[in-house]
Amino acid sequence: MEEVPFVNETTMFVALTANADMVLAPPKASFTGSDSQFTKSTLRHLSRTRELLENHAASTAVVSSLEPFVAGAELRVHFANASIATIFLLSNVTTLNSTLDELARELEVAGNCTDLCAIEMQPGPGNYTGMFVLVDDSNLVLSNVILRYGYSESVGGVIHLMDAASLVLRDCYLDSNTALEGGGALFSESSGSIKIINSLVQNCSATLGGVMYITGASPIEIIGSQLQDNNASRGGLFYMEGTASGPISILGSVFQRNYAMDGGAGVISGSGDVNITDCLFHGNTAEE
Repeated sequence: MEEVPFVNETTMFVALTANADMVLAPPKASFTGSDSQFTKSTLRHLSRTRELLENHAASTAVVSSLEPFVAGAELRVHFANASIATIFLLSNVTTLNSTLDELARELEVAGNCTDLCAIEMQPGPGNYTGMFVLVDDSNLVLSNVILRYGYSESVGGVIHLMDAASLVLRDCYLDSNTALEGGGALFSESSGSIKIINSLVQNCSATLGGVMYITGASPIEIIGSQLQDNNASRGGLFYMEGTASGPISILGSVFQRNYAMDGGAGVISGSGDVNITDCLFHGNTAEE
Protein backbone atom coordinates (compact mmCIF):
# COMPACT_ATOMS: atom_id res chain seq x y z
CA MET A 1 0.00 0.00 0.00
CA GLU A 2 1.52 3.31 -1.06
CA GLU A 3 1.71 6.40 1.13
CA VAL A 4 0.44 9.59 -0.48
CA PRO A 5 1.03 12.82 1.47
CA PHE A 6 -1.67 15.46 1.75
CA VAL A 7 0.13 18.67 2.68
CA ASN A 8 -0.77 22.21 3.61
CA GLU A 9 1.35 24.96 5.13
CA THR A 10 0.91 23.95 8.74
CA THR A 11 -0.02 20.29 9.00
CA MET A 12 1.17 17.05 7.44
CA PHE A 13 -1.55 14.54 6.64
CA VAL A 14 -1.04 11.02 5.32
CA ALA A 15 -3.53 8.88 3.40
CA LEU A 16 -2.88 5.22 2.70
CA THR A 17 -4.32 4.22 -0.66
CA ALA A 18 -4.03 1.30 -3.02
CA ASN A 19 -3.82 3.71 -5.94
CA ALA A 20 -1.79 6.90 -5.74
CA ASP A 21 -4.07 8.55 -8.31
CA MET A 22 -7.31 7.81 -6.46
CA VAL A 23 -9.35 10.89 -5.60
CA LEU A 24 -11.11 10.33 -2.29
CA ALA A 25 -13.94 12.80 -2.40
CA PRO A 26 -17.57 12.56 -1.34
CA PRO A 27 -19.96 14.28 -3.77
CA LYS A 28 -20.22 17.52 -1.80
CA ALA A 29 -16.55 17.94 -0.93
CA SER A 30 -14.68 20.96 -2.23
CA PHE A 31 -10.92 21.19 -2.56
CA THR A 32 -8.20 23.78 -2.81
CA GLY A 33 -4.87 22.78 -4.30
CA SER A 34 -3.98 19.79 -6.44
CA ASP A 35 -5.05 16.18 -5.96
CA SER A 36 -2.38 15.78 -3.28
CA GLN A 37 -2.89 19.12 -1.54
CA PHE A 38 -5.93 19.88 0.58
CA THR A 39 -6.78 22.43 3.21
CA LYS A 40 -7.05 21.35 6.82
CA SER A 41 -10.78 22.09 6.87
CA THR A 42 -11.37 19.97 3.78
CA LEU A 43 -9.55 17.02 5.26
CA ARG A 44 -11.61 17.31 8.39
CA HIS A 45 -14.70 17.16 6.21
CA LEU A 46 -13.38 14.02 4.55
CA SER A 47 -12.42 12.43 7.84
CA ARG A 48 -15.90 12.90 9.26
CA THR A 49 -17.68 11.48 6.22
CA ARG A 50 -19.34 8.10 6.73
CA GLU A 51 -19.60 7.65 2.95
CA LEU A 52 -15.81 7.79 2.61
CA LEU A 53 -15.34 5.03 5.15
CA GLU A 54 -18.04 2.82 3.66
CA ASN A 55 -17.03 3.25 0.01
CA HIS A 56 -13.27 3.05 0.46
CA ALA A 57 -12.85 0.99 3.63
CA ALA A 58 -10.91 -1.74 1.84
CA SER A 59 -8.40 0.60 0.24
CA THR A 60 -8.18 3.69 2.37
CA ALA A 61 -7.32 4.74 5.88
CA VAL A 62 -6.93 8.43 6.66
CA VAL A 63 -4.91 9.62 9.64
CA SER A 64 -3.42 12.94 10.61
CA SER A 65 -1.22 14.49 13.23
CA LEU A 66 -4.29 16.22 14.64
CA GLU A 67 -7.24 13.92 13.96
CA PRO A 68 -6.35 10.22 13.82
CA PHE A 69 -8.70 7.35 13.24
CA VAL A 70 -7.90 4.69 15.82
CA ALA A 71 -8.92 1.15 16.51
CA GLY A 72 -8.73 -0.82 19.74
CA ALA A 73 -5.43 -0.55 21.61
CA GLU A 74 -4.39 2.52 19.59
CA LEU A 75 -6.65 4.65 21.79
CA ARG A 76 -4.17 4.52 24.67
CA VAL A 77 -1.26 5.62 22.45
CA HIS A 78 -3.09 8.56 20.87
CA PHE A 79 -4.71 9.59 24.16
CA ALA A 80 -1.23 10.13 25.59
CA ASN A 81 0.01 12.09 22.54
CA ALA A 82 -0.12 15.79 23.45
CA SER A 83 -0.15 16.87 19.77
CA ILE A 84 -3.51 15.20 19.08
CA ALA A 85 -6.70 17.25 19.48
CA THR A 86 -9.32 14.78 18.21
CA ILE A 87 -9.52 10.99 18.13
CA PHE A 88 -12.02 9.15 15.93
CA LEU A 89 -12.85 5.62 17.07
CA LEU A 90 -13.38 2.97 14.39
CA SER A 91 -13.62 -0.20 16.51
CA ASN A 92 -17.07 -1.27 17.68
CA VAL A 93 -15.49 -2.16 21.04
CA THR A 94 -12.32 -0.72 22.60
CA THR A 95 -11.34 -2.58 25.78
CA LEU A 96 -9.22 -0.96 28.49
CA ASN A 97 -7.36 -3.10 31.01
CA SER A 98 -6.24 -0.10 33.06
CA THR A 99 -6.96 3.61 33.47
CA LEU A 100 -5.77 5.84 30.63
CA ASP A 101 -2.99 8.38 31.30
CA GLU A 102 -4.05 11.58 33.05
CA LEU A 103 -5.41 14.15 30.59
CA ALA A 104 -4.06 17.70 30.96
CA ARG A 105 -5.16 19.22 27.63
CA GLU A 106 -8.21 19.69 25.41
CA LEU A 107 -9.26 16.51 23.62
CA GLU A 108 -12.30 15.16 21.79
CA VAL A 109 -12.95 11.44 21.44
CA ALA A 110 -15.67 10.77 18.86
CA GLY A 111 -17.22 7.52 17.75
CA ASN A 112 -17.16 6.88 14.00
CA CYS A 113 -18.72 3.40 13.93
CA THR A 114 -21.85 2.25 12.11
CA ASP A 115 -23.54 2.21 15.51
CA LEU A 116 -22.10 3.75 18.65
CA CYS A 117 -18.51 2.77 19.41
CA ALA A 118 -18.02 1.30 22.88
CA ILE A 119 -15.22 1.83 25.38
CA GLU A 120 -15.34 -0.71 28.19
CA MET A 121 -13.21 -1.90 31.10
CA GLN A 122 -11.82 -5.41 31.29
CA PRO A 123 -11.98 -6.87 34.81
CA GLY A 124 -8.55 -7.51 36.27
CA PRO A 125 -5.63 -6.00 38.22
CA GLY A 126 -4.84 -2.36 37.51
CA ASN A 127 -8.24 -1.19 36.34
CA TYR A 128 -9.69 -0.11 39.66
CA THR A 129 -9.62 3.67 39.14
CA GLY A 130 -12.07 4.15 36.25
CA MET A 131 -11.31 5.00 32.63
CA PHE A 132 -10.35 8.69 32.54
CA VAL A 133 -8.64 11.07 34.98
CA LEU A 134 -8.79 14.77 34.04
CA VAL A 135 -6.36 17.22 35.67
CA ASP A 136 -5.34 20.90 35.47
CA ASP A 137 -7.64 22.88 33.14
CA SER A 138 -8.16 20.01 30.71
CA ASN A 139 -11.35 19.64 28.70
CA LEU A 140 -12.58 16.26 27.48
CA VAL A 141 -15.41 15.97 24.95
CA LEU A 142 -16.87 12.51 24.39
CA SER A 143 -19.41 12.10 21.58
CA ASN A 144 -21.22 9.15 19.99
CA VAL A 145 -19.59 6.73 22.42
CA ILE A 146 -20.83 3.98 24.75
CA LEU A 147 -19.00 3.96 28.10
CA ARG A 148 -19.71 0.73 29.94
CA TYR A 149 -18.41 -1.55 32.70
CA GLY A 150 -16.27 1.22 34.17
CA TYR A 151 -15.13 0.37 37.68
CA SER A 152 -13.41 2.10 40.57
CA GLU A 153 -12.63 0.82 44.04
CA SER A 154 -12.91 4.43 45.23
CA VAL A 155 -14.61 7.20 43.19
CA GLY A 156 -15.53 7.80 39.55
CA GLY A 157 -16.33 4.55 37.78
CA VAL A 158 -15.74 6.19 34.39
CA ILE A 159 -14.33 9.70 34.87
CA HIS A 160 -12.55 11.53 37.70
CA LEU A 161 -12.29 15.33 37.34
CA MET A 162 -9.70 17.27 39.34
CA ASP A 163 -8.44 20.87 39.57
CA ALA A 164 -10.30 22.96 36.93
CA ALA A 165 -10.98 20.13 34.47
CA SER A 166 -14.21 20.15 32.47
CA LEU A 167 -16.24 17.53 30.62
CA VAL A 168 -18.82 17.31 27.83
CA LEU A 169 -20.78 14.12 27.13
CA ARG A 170 -22.74 14.46 23.89
CA ASP A 171 -24.86 11.69 22.31
CA CYS A 172 -23.32 9.15 24.67
CA TYR A 173 -24.60 6.04 26.43
CA LEU A 174 -23.25 5.27 29.90
CA ASP A 175 -24.21 1.80 31.09
CA SER A 176 -23.36 -0.46 34.03
CA ASN A 177 -20.60 1.60 35.63
CA THR A 178 -19.68 1.22 39.30
CA ALA A 179 -17.70 3.01 42.01
CA LEU A 180 -17.52 1.46 45.46
CA GLU A 181 -17.38 4.82 47.24
CA GLY A 182 -18.93 7.57 45.11
CA GLY A 183 -19.93 8.51 41.58
CA GLY A 184 -20.80 5.36 39.69
CA ALA A 185 -20.09 7.21 36.46
CA LEU A 186 -18.47 10.54 37.42
CA PHE A 187 -16.64 12.03 40.37
CA SER A 188 -15.75 15.73 40.37
CA GLU A 189 -13.61 17.64 42.83
CA SER A 190 -13.09 20.20 40.05
CA SER A 191 -14.28 23.76 39.55
CA GLY A 192 -14.73 23.08 35.83
CA SER A 193 -18.09 22.52 34.17
CA ILE A 194 -19.86 19.24 33.37
CA LYS A 195 -22.35 19.00 30.49
CA ILE A 196 -24.44 15.96 29.57
CA ILE A 197 -26.31 16.47 26.30
CA ASN A 198 -28.68 14.07 24.48
CA SER A 199 -27.31 11.12 26.40
CA LEU A 200 -28.57 8.03 28.23
CA VAL A 201 -27.18 7.06 31.64
CA GLN A 202 -28.40 3.82 33.18
CA ASN A 203 -27.54 0.98 35.55
CA CYS A 204 -24.80 2.95 37.34
CA SER A 205 -24.22 2.42 41.05
CA ALA A 206 -22.17 3.66 44.01
CA THR A 207 -22.42 4.21 47.73
CA LEU A 208 -22.74 8.00 47.22
CA GLY A 209 -24.28 9.25 43.98
CA GLY A 210 -25.23 6.45 41.62
CA VAL A 211 -24.30 8.61 38.63
CA MET A 212 -22.34 11.55 40.01
CA TYR A 213 -20.51 12.43 43.23
CA ILE A 214 -19.61 16.13 43.51
CA THR A 215 -17.31 17.70 46.08
CA GLY A 216 -16.02 20.62 43.97
CA ALA A 217 -17.76 23.71 42.63
CA SER A 218 -18.58 22.22 39.21
CA PRO A 219 -21.55 23.84 37.47
CA ILE A 220 -23.56 21.03 35.88
CA GLU A 221 -25.90 21.08 32.88
CA ILE A 222 -28.06 18.17 31.75
CA ILE A 223 -29.97 18.74 28.52
CA GLY A 224 -32.28 16.40 26.61
CA SER A 225 -31.00 13.32 28.42
CA GLN A 226 -32.42 10.25 30.15
CA LEU A 227 -31.14 8.91 33.48
CA GLN A 228 -32.73 5.67 34.60
CA ASP A 229 -32.27 2.58 36.77
CA ASN A 230 -29.32 4.04 38.69
CA ASN A 231 -28.88 3.38 42.41
CA ALA A 232 -26.88 4.34 45.47
CA SER A 233 -27.03 4.22 49.23
CA ARG A 234 -27.47 8.01 49.15
CA GLY A 235 -28.42 10.07 46.11
CA GLY A 236 -29.59 7.67 43.41
CA LEU A 237 -28.27 10.08 40.78
CA PHE A 238 -26.30 12.91 42.43
CA TYR A 239 -24.60 13.29 45.77
CA MET A 240 -23.19 16.72 46.65
CA GLU A 241 -21.02 17.58 49.65
CA GLY A 242 -18.08 19.72 50.72
CA THR A 243 -17.80 22.85 48.57
CA ALA A 244 -20.25 21.51 46.00
CA SER A 245 -22.67 24.31 45.22
CA GLY A 246 -23.63 23.64 41.61
CA PRO A 247 -25.66 25.00 40.22
CA ILE A 248 -27.23 21.96 38.59
CA SER A 249 -29.36 23.00 35.62
CA ILE A 250 -31.59 20.33 34.08
CA LEU A 251 -33.62 20.92 30.92
CA GLY A 252 -35.94 18.64 28.96
CA SER A 253 -34.74 15.40 30.55
CA VAL A 254 -36.28 12.20 31.94
CA PHE A 255 -35.47 10.64 35.33
CA GLN A 256 -37.05 7.29 36.07
CA ARG A 257 -36.65 4.29 38.35
CA ASN A 258 -33.62 5.68 40.17
CA TYR A 259 -33.21 4.45 43.73
CA ALA A 260 -31.52 5.51 46.96
CA MET A 261 -31.57 3.68 50.27
CA ASP A 262 -31.34 6.91 52.23
CA GLY A 263 -32.16 10.44 51.08
CA GLY A 264 -32.56 12.40 47.88
CA ALA A 265 -35.85 10.80 46.80
CA GLY A 266 -33.76 8.58 44.62
CA VAL A 267 -32.36 11.56 42.68
CA ILE A 268 -30.34 14.23 44.52
CA SER A 269 -28.83 14.27 48.00
CA GLY A 270 -26.93 17.20 49.50
CA SER A 271 -26.94 20.98 49.27
CA GLY A 272 -26.60 23.20 46.23
CA ASP A 273 -28.78 25.08 43.77
CA VAL A 274 -30.82 22.91 41.40
CA ASN A 275 -32.85 24.37 38.53
CA ILE A 276 -35.23 22.00 36.71
CA THR A 277 -37.22 22.91 33.58
CA ASP A 278 -39.54 20.75 31.42
CA CYS A 279 -38.46 17.43 32.91
CA LEU A 280 -40.24 14.16 33.71
CA PHE A 281 -39.68 12.32 37.00
CA HIS A 282 -41.23 8.87 37.31
CA GLY A 283 -40.79 6.00 39.72
CA ASN A 284 -37.78 7.39 41.60
CA THR A 285 -37.67 6.09 45.17
CA ALA A 286 -35.79 6.33 48.46
CA GLU A 287 -36.23 4.18 51.55
CA GLU A 288 -36.06 7.16 53.94
